[in-house]
Amino acid sequence: IQAGLRAKASTAYESALGNFRVAERLIGEETWQTDYRFMLEYQTEFSQTEYLCGANAEAEKRFDLILAHATDTMDKVHIFQAKMTYLIAVFRLDEAIATGLEALRLLGVRLPRKASRLRVIAGLLPTQLRLRFLDTENLRLLPPLKGEKNLAVMKLLMSLTEPVYHADPDYQPLLVLAMLNFTLTNGNSEYAAYAYDIFAIMTGSILGNIGLGQRIGELATSLADESDSNYLKGKVHFLHASMVTAWTNPLREAIPELVESYKYCLEAGDILWAAYSLENNLFYTFLKGDSLDLVCDKFAKNRSQMRKLDQPIAWECYDLWYQLAFNLMSEQPVNSLSGDFFSEAETIPGWQNSQDKTGLGYYELC
Repeated sequence: IQAGLRAKASTAYESALGNFRVAERLIGEETWQTDYRFMLEYQTEFSQTEYLCGANAEAEKRFDLILAHATDTMDKVHIFQAKMTYLIAVFRLDEAIATGLEALRLLGVRLPRKASRLRVIAGLLPTQLRLRFLDTENLRLLPPLKGEKNLAVMKLLMSLTEPVYHADPDYQPLLVLAMLNFTLTNGNSEYAAYAYDIFAIMTGSILGNIGLGQRIGELATSLADESDSNYLKGKVHFLHASMVTAWTNPLREAIPELVESYKYCLEAGDILWAAYSLENNLFYTFLKGDSLDLVCDKFAKNRSQMRKLDQPIAWECYDLWYQLAFNLMSEQPVNSLSGDFFSEAETIPGWQNSQDKTGLGYYELC
């Protein structure tokens, strides 16, 4: 097990999985009764490694096994969190959202099942009123958030924004407002940087206040960089590079930050957001006006790594942009996006069935 943990920490996931499988053959089921804490930690590491290696069915079975044996509320919350990550990766977004909401209920936080414009406005107005009297330096100086339960609430709210972004975008403002109000009431945490980043996006793109949005976005990246969490740094820098930097800067200035985000995500084992960062890196390379042969060469060089990450939610969009660039370069018909890399007939119905509004939006843009 120690060998597996060392391998996992160094991102040698296949080696780690092999070690954990050997250990499983030597450990009896009765160990759950004799050494609960050991089994919980070992099985959790095992399930996460199965997910990182693409053994998704095995990972899901192990999540359910751990939940069946978990006796402590916080233990259950941590497993729900890990299961959410898996469900998002395999694009079972409604299940991921339900899992996150169930975990929040265990912690005493109840959110509505459905969003409405009235609920968003009702939450936005008092939040804006609270923020009117706080500049970014005041926000930085909020006391630190304390308590394992409170930190778990913020992490779950952050995690929920991901499936909601694809499956139910109208719900996202409710999550961000919940994170902001929880922070203003209870204090700053590393997860607050993520909430500030998304609120910066809302402030600039929805409310039209670009200046304030940029200042809040700079606060978010600053707080993230002060954190020891590569997991958080990867997400915050991805959001900032993808949706804030481009408001007033050339797209080329976002690419180094996306490269940085990609590295942080890989180091944290956050392969889904690593895939997002790689996808947007290539997407922006295409949009910023490089020659098509250079763009296609960059797509080709990175495609095997994108497939290795094995995140369909990202690589399908990656292949969409690659196919468009290739068609434009080779003067193939641009009214069709089917070819060696992307198939409209195979992919678009899946996006329609799963209501992937991001993928469908990209498709319409192409």
